[in-house]
Amino acid sequence: MPGVFSKKRERENKDREALEEELYKQIGQLKVELDWQKKTLDLTIERNRQMIEFGLEAVLVIRLCELLGVGIKHYRE
Repeated sequence: MPGVFSKKRERENKDREALEEELYKQIGQLKVELDWQKKTLDLTIERNRQMIEFGLEAVLVIRLCELLGVGIKHYRE
């Protein structure tokens, strides 16, 4: 009987760790986005447009690499 509870506890721990990892990943992403936005507040409208275009391109490339399972360093080669 104790084995049943220990396996359940292990599964719960793994689930919690996976959730924590995902939440930390999201927090990190949001922090990066917030920092980027803070840097662009004082820029001119034209410079903001350029930053948005560059940022969108970079985000798309990174996301495509994630979806394809290709490292970003392989994209640049």
